[in-house]
Amino acid sequence: MTDRRASTDGTPAVPGEVRVLLGRCGTPLIVFSALGIVGSFVFAWGWIADDLPTPPGDMLVTLLPLVLGVIVLGLLATARIVGSSTGHVVVIGLFVVHRVPVHEIVELAPRGPLAIRTASGRRVRSIAYGQSLIGEVAGCPRSRRASDRITEFCHRMEADGNGRGGSECSVGLRGGEMLVALLSGVLLVAVTVVLNQA
Repeated sequence: MTDRRASTDGTPAVPGEVRVLLGRCGTPLIVFSALGIVGSFVFAWGWIADDLPTPPGDMLVTLLPLVLGVIVLGLLATARIVGSSTGHVVVIGLFVVHRVPVHEIVELAPRGPLAIRTASGRRVRSIAYGQSLIGEVAGCPRSRRASDRITEFCHRMEADGNGRGGSECSVGLRGGEMLVALLSGVLLVAVTVVLNQA
């Protein structure tokens, strides 16, 4: 699967860059996040907005937990690991993005939460493959599959001569996606206030 959204995850777009999806959150978590976001909008617009007219300041206090929930669930559901044609493995977390050059990866730890260890000793973890009781009981099969995909991608990059994607890891914020999540929260508040005051 190819992911061309190079400029929306907080890392600068590279002309001609192609990204391959190597891992993402499990389907149950994505479904839970989607239901949580939709449920927040339904609750705000169908229940809170239908209440007696309330001062916007008081309503903001009521809506703040829903807004934070929408933002966090949206970012959590879109956390993923992608392989870049520039010779990097890009680990997109809740708020930050790690770009790890393929040649810097010395070990993948698929037992338990997935972690990438670099030549400098840094360990980069993915929230999409974090600690879970079910994973521990089942032997973390999702982490192992993601580890296999990352290993295969690294070998392919090195075989194609694209394995030297930079000298060291870099870290940046998920600027574009954080802005979209924030705007979703603003939309929830704005429409709720308008409907309540109408």
